[in-house]
Amino acid sequence: MQISEQRIPIEKTDFYKKFEKNRSGNLLAGYRLKEGFTQMQLAEKMGISQKTISDYENGKKLIPIDMAKKLENILKMKINLNKVI
Repeated sequence: MQISEQRIPIEKTDFYKKFEKNRSGNLLAGYRLKEGFTQMQLAEKMGISQKTISDYENGKKLIPIDMAKKLENILKMKINLNKVI
């Protein structure tokens, strides 16, 4: 029995839609992990609570511009502040 493989564009997958819905939070988590920080360690460096980092990563809170600038320095990333974060 042969199974037919049906290819669909990634943009149509639930995974992609979920990722795009919380793009900034997912990118924050990725950069944090790349730099080897736990949420608690990053929160301490930024002077905020671990829950706030969690809320940013899970899309429960938007990342304010002043926090985005701190993240940019701590996580060695470039943020385009001309786009909504």
